Amino acid sequence: MIEESAKTYAETMLLPRVKDAYNKEHFDRAIMTEMGEAGFLGCTIPEYGLPGVSSTAYGLINRQVEKIDSGYRSALSVQSSLVMYPINTFAN
Repeated sequence: MIEESAKTYAETMLLPRVKDAYNKEHFDRAIMTEMGEAGFLGCTIPEYGLPGVSSTAYGLINRQVEKIDSGYRSALSVQSSLVMYPINTFAN
């Protein structure tokens, strides 16, 4: 169900805008907001209203976004793994 949700988002919401953004050399910040609203950002964190899914589920989400665009997959991964997770784990 998680993978299907990510696939639907990637194919219907991400794909049409990626083509245009690529041609214009533009990163659409609104896409990150949408991925956050969909529960994709920081999805392995169980606090703060985040879903707290498994690492496998996180990988499935990333895989579906990667099928459409590696740049947005990288942004998703960096925001989740290198920003949100350390703040959640080590901040006070």
